[in-house]
Amino acid sequence: MKTALRSLFLVAVLATAGCGGGAIGGQVLSGAGVLSSPPSLPPLPSAPDRSPATTAPASSAGTGSGANVFAAMNACDLIGPDQQPYPFGDGERTHPGAHGEACVYAPRDRAAVSIQFLDATKAGEMTDHAGANGKVVPVTVGKHSGLQIDNGLATCMVVISVGEADSAKVSLEAAHESLDELCGYARRIAEVIEPKLPVE
Repeated sequence: MKTALRSLFLVAVLATAGCGGGAIGGQVLSGAGVLSSPPSLPPLPSAPDRSPATTAPASSAGTGSGANVFAAMNACDLIGPDQQPYPFGDGERTHPGAHGEACVYAPRDRAAVSIQFLDATKAGEMTDHAGANGKVVPVTVGKHSGLQIDNGLATCMVVISVGEADSAKVSLEAAHESLDELCGYARRIAEVIEPKLPVE
């Protein structure tokens, strides 16, 4: 009877131990029901270093390098009363925020005019203003390259590249002028303000 109970006990122990493969408190139950220490395993290889890579910050000095190259400039000072292709009157300095400050003119019975600094915005990023019916034409204004962009309807702008990352925009919205006249005025204004812009 004792032998039968012992055999039954061993079968139960082996079944609980998963037939000789269970770990209990850091020890392994052998097939004979005896606790023994687990075999030592080689150490795992070191995990790769996942700390974020650090790079030196880009220099903020110089044109188009992330610095606000227009910080010391006033858009309303770029064109004087005697340089306007038609009388603009006095401009109103505005701070639209997303791109930078602008000077907006509202001549009576003529096209609305704005001169705007585009901080951290390349000229090429403005091409969506052409829409489906407009045109984008590369232009050179003095020492700067740029784009003439019209929307095919009633707006024309000249965007002048300043350095690698910034630009300045002259924009006219039609009142009575044709699109060709608007683009002609935009180019003339761009030629006036260009010498006052930072050199590329």
